[in-house]
Amino acid sequence: MTAVYADSVAPPRDHRPPRRSLHRSVSALVALVVILVVTALGFGLPSADAAAYRITHPVDPDYIDDVFWTDTWGAPRSGGRSHIGVDIMGDRMIPLVAANDSVVTWGEFDNAGGNIVRLRDDAGWEYQYIHINNDTPGTDDGQASCRQAFAAKICETLSGHRIQKGLRFEAGEFIGFLGDSGNAEWTAPHLHFEIYQPSGSGVTAVNPTPYTDAAAANPPPTSGGTESEIAAYELFTAANGRQPGTGESDHVVSGFEAGGQAGAIAALLEDNTEAAKVDRLYRTFFRRSPEGDGLNYWTQRRGNGHDLETIAEWFAESSEFQNRYGSGTFEDFLDQLYLDLLGREPLESGKEYWLDRLRRGEVNRGTIVVHFSEGEEAQRIYQYRTERAVLAHLLGTEPPTNAQLAEWVSLRADRNLAEAVAVVLDASS
Repeated sequence: MTAVYADSVAPPRDHRPPRRSLHRSVSALVALVVILVVTALGFGLPSADAAAYRITHPVDPDYIDDVFWTDTWGAPRSGGRSHIGVDIMGDRMIPLVAANDSVVTWGEFDNAGGNIVRLRDDAGWEYQYIHINNDTPGTDDGQASCRQAFAAKICETLSGHRIQKGLRFEAGEFIGFLGDSGNAEWTAPHLHFEIYQPSGSGVTAVNPTPYTDAAAANPPPTSGGTESEIAAYELFTAANGRQPGTGESDHVVSGFEAGGQAGAIAALLEDNTEAAKVDRLYRTFFRRSPEGDGLNYWTQRRGNGHDLETIAEWFAESSEFQNRYGSGTFEDFLDQLYLDLLGREPLESGKEYWLDRLRRGEVNRGTIVVHFSEGEEAQRIYQYRTERAVLAHLLGTEPPTNAQLAEWVSLRADRNLAEAVAVVLDASS
């Protein structure tokens, strides 16, 4: 191990966000025991994503104290079915919101058969809202108008009973009202909420309860939050593909309060965000910045719980990587990796360490790249380039050009990070 650190290419740490405590519908202690038992036994939870993936609670945050739910995942239902959702109980006409930035994939306004909508978010997760309201307010008549069931933008684009596919909603945006349509007519009003996780070429139903619990325990500050809290939430989520924990949010809030938007962005750029990791991974694999929405896509994947090694193995299957590194011996590959990423030949001790691990199958040509891109030496070499790439990502602009990178390096030579960010913000305003 000494040889590895001497060569300053050390294995990366896996920074995964902590699990959250559970919701206010039962006592905190009982909720904590329930989720720990469920997690330990593996009932319905994907291995990493349940811990890392975050949603906005499907009930409007102003009404979260007016609903309750319990974990009934897998409970028997009529016809030999099992319950594959969570039933969020409450009064009719409680507003429901989108769980993430997403588009409609299917839905119907059908008071008799049931009002329903299904959304798919930018990372491929899907959310199904069932039993949406079908009654005129104050009644149980099954005669709701479309706007007494769904958001106006849905009603304005109906085609018969069908909701238009591709309609886009932002996380927390109103989509409809809680009700008892469909086969819930003879039960108490509730939202039957389902979550589907990307799995291979399709999706797999997962237990929604841990996700709704976490969302209720740590709601986004989009309603009632201060300007600094909202800015911190939005910036952190963009940079890491997930919602911030309390300490993480406080760090960015402090930056905002000290230096406004530039201070908040600088606080993020100082950290090794998921966007920074993805940018370095691209540079290591492909010798370039991510194109188009690539940085956002893989940052979301990382935030959803995919480890860097898994993403690296996907990258290693690309023809672009295979053409550069795929043929030749392990030794040839390692020599080229050192030259391309670190601009030098390897120390003999470090080279032998990695060759030994490659020969024994402990790493492969994909996963070894992560150890290099997350090493201290690579982070130091690419610090300014990565800062500027993540800054462009946060501002929603194209990846930086060579001229913009050179300008950033010049700025950072005599300015601190917040001052350099402020110059770019002023130039783009």
